[in-house]
Amino acid sequence: MSGRFSAFFTTAAAGAAVALLAPSLASSQTGTLAGVRKGGRAKVVWNSKVRVAPGRLGVVLDERLAVALIRVTQTGAKSSHVEGLDLLAAGSLRKGEKVRLAEETAAAPSEGLSTLLVWSGPVGSPLLLDGKEAGVTPVALHLTPGPHEILLKLPEGDRLGAVVDLSVERERTLFLNGRHMPGVDPERLGRLHRWDPRPPSATRPREDAPAFLTLEWIEAPGEGRVYLPCIAIRPPGRVGAERPDSFERGAPPDPESRVILEGVIRPDGRFDNLRVITSRSPELADRALEAVGRWTYDAATLGGERVPVLATVVLGAVSPAPASGE
Repeated sequence: MSGRFSAFFTTAAAGAAVALLAPSLASSQTGTLAGVRKGGRAKVVWNSKVRVAPGRLGVVLDERLAVALIRVTQTGAKSSHVEGLDLLAAGSLRKGEKVRLAEETAAAPSEGLSTLLVWSGPVGSPLLLDGKEAGVTPVALHLTPGPHEILLKLPEGDRLGAVVDLSVERERTLFLNGRHMPGVDPERLGRLHRWDPRPPSATRPREDAPAFLTLEWIEAPGEGRVYLPCIAIRPPGRVGAERPDSFERGAPPDPESRVILEGVIRPDGRFDNLRVITSRSPELADRALEAVGRWTYDAATLGGERVPVLATVVLGAVSPAPASGE
């Protein structure tokens, strides 16, 4: 199982679950980004003459890959102004990219509730909230204080899971990304990683990891969970390794040499399902796979028990600092 998915969790709002709105992407309302401004704002020209209500949610698509969550702020008969709620990086909106709207407008939460805006790749995936159906992504969940379990059901039967507690914040966004979407160009999948020059790794969790996200995992039918770096997981420590010759720390940065690998560090401390996420050179990718495949770790633990974790390893031109898998 394992190395096929990854999840990115970023800012927007918080809470615990009670009421929910489940918009569907079966909507025929589509458009194109025509004007992109700083601060994650843009203009959308619709393919048909419609009046879109402010507050409507939607996604920006790079082919079939969802790359941004948006909300309509102002609208006219043929175009609307939108704001990016979760771009995963500054400047990720691009002129000419397609926009698809959810069918419903995200209503304001009742007093005492917070809002969790959940979106995903692939879009339109069914969602479970505390074991009950909660519509399809993108979806606005209005939550009461306390922990809640969210499961995203993917086409092949796999699931992405998370435990969130939004007791403090009013609004957050959660992006769940199924990385094995059929028919999507691998270079476009790599766009998710290129947004972040230091992707989260098993051994070096993000310093800006959201506090509302306490646990996250992936699972396949008939198999156990593989966890992602998060608050509840004690990360593994690398025991020993050799770096490929082409990726020596003192070497001058070379954009052509950047290789990003992803795999699962098993409870025995070895990599499983190691694969290349981004590389411009097949030769360098092969060298990286061979070397990193020999690395060993002290296993990650959850509550003192050894568990498998998804790990990202970055080698090459990001910086001369240690790779993120170290």
